[in-house]
Amino acid sequence: MTKIFILLGIFFLISTDAYADECPAPTNNPPRTVEATLKLVQDYIVEKYEELSEKAEKQKKESKFGNQNCANSPQNTKDNAIKIEVYEYLLDKVIGQSDDTHTYLTPSKDFTEARKEVKEKLFQPAPPRLTKSGEWVSDHLGVNAQSFDKAGKTIDQIETLLRRDDYANAVASKNLEIATQLRSKVLEDIASTQKAETTGCNQLQGLVLENRNLGALVAETAADITIQILTLESMAARNLQKEAVSLVPLPRVPDKDNSATGSAIKANSASNP
Repeated sequence: MTKIFILLGIFFLISTDAYADECPAPTNNPPRTVEATLKLVQDYIVEKYEELSEKAEKQKKESKFGNQNCANSPQNTKDNAIKIEVYEYLLDKVIGQSDDTHTYLTPSKDFTEARKEVKEKLFQPAPPRLTKSGEWVSDHLGVNAQSFDKAGKTIDQIETLLRRDDYANAVASKNLEIATQLRSKVLEDIASTQKAETTGCNQLQGLVLENRNLGALVAETAADITIQILTLESMAARNLQKEAVSLVPLPRVPDKDNSATGSAIKANSASNP
């Protein structure tokens, strides 16, 4: 457009110099000649402007919609998409599927119910609380009255420990198989990111490829969370074997003596240890 106006200015300069040196012939009409020339130039400018506008509009449309069957289009780059084989394996074999560990603990979204089942299946109840008489016997005679009841629970404790061991073995076996299957899949997923197509041939294809890659990222994030859950399960099963077989009894709230005699006895006991 700038070049057209420059040419128009040069044209007027040449025309002015030509008419300055000589008078027009009587048969010529300079104003009418200049008007005709201006009309030609104007028509040329309009024609070129429309041509440039059409070309710019064509390029704009092509950048958005054109060249749909190019080599980088989403349809032609399916082999260059980011792979999500780790997620697909976990979705098919792990997420929502039953395994041997469910024999020992039932999957539940209710924390209260899950905690109750763990206490019942993998722990023994806490020892019964001693009465005041039992505490007196334990303190003065050195005999633990709770030991009288342990003989009948020895078998239950052994069964609980064996159940823990079986549960830990089931978890370890399951996760070992999963880890073995995922090793090659993790490497394939990582390698696919290096040749993943991201641009496409127009803006719409670029958005499609961006959404495709984003979907793969979401799937891999879900796979990572699943693996973390499996890891936590392995740690919990291993640490469970280190826990005491019986639950820890809740401490008893001591009796509060507000009498003057009780306060005096406590004071004397504190001063004469």
